[in-house]
Amino acid sequence: MKKNIGIVIVYLFLVLPAKGQSVRQVQDMLSHYSQRIQTLRVSNDYENRDDSLKAINKSLVNYLKTVGEKNPATLKARFNPNEGIKILTSDDGLFRVYGWDVGNIGKAKSFDAVFQYQSGKNTRTFVMNDASEISDTEGVVCSGEYYGELYTIHTKDSGNVYLVFGYSSYASGLGGRSLTAYKLRSGKLISAYPFFNTTKETVGEISFTYDLEVAGNEHAYMPVIEISKDKQTIYIPVINKDEKVTTKDLVYKFDGNRFVYDKSAR
Repeated sequence: MKKNIGIVIVYLFLVLPAKGQSVRQVQDMLSHYSQRIQTLRVSNDYENRDDSLKAINKSLVNYLKTVGEKNPATLKARFNPNEGIKILTSDDGLFRVYGWDVGNIGKAKSFDAVFQYQSGKNTRTFVMNDASEISDTEGVVCSGEYYGELYTIHTKDSGNVYLVFGYSSYASGLGGRSLTAYKLRSGKLISAYPFFNTTKETVGEISFTYDLEVAGNEHAYMPVIEISKDKQTIYIPVINKDEKVTTKDLVYKFDGNRFVYDKSAR
């Protein structure tokens, strides 16, 4: 217990002076956090590993919240690639996603994520997921999504819309995919911005879950939401009512303002 309290105190001390840190110092801090998480992940100190991981991930979330708002330059900074922390940035440099695997053991994974965006002359942050806030009650084994791709779509009627692709890992063969539209308006970040016209309504998010171990899926590939190179067409894998992964896709085509379901596409 004393060891874990020490970890929290040390990282709290590191977060406090975030306002005065240069981009280079922030880069070094992110690398430090990433390396520490990876080290703990393979640690043989089973008694303290989980608590230590929770403490350092919580500290990283708080650090990104603080430095993301106190240091506006971090929004457009060109950080070096980091194996542990994925950083996605919109084409216009106004929206950024920081995400990482918190290091829990097993097929079920938890992910933390902090969003950063321009708000007038300031930068703001939003904690998309903080796994340390999830209670350790029985049955809670994973939380959050890993954000692997971000695309900037320019519309004719409302400027740029950001598409964020998410991945969840619940257990061996069991997972989920999501596609969510985000929009900046009047200094605020709008989540699930209505951007996909289905046959019945306009929605801001498309998602599905799958189980590759149910009957009929044993040889199926992991279903993935895809976007064409010209960013004009989106392909959503079809999972039938029996949770079987099919070879069909729902196709959405960009009309200049929204992605519209194309029922004639094959």
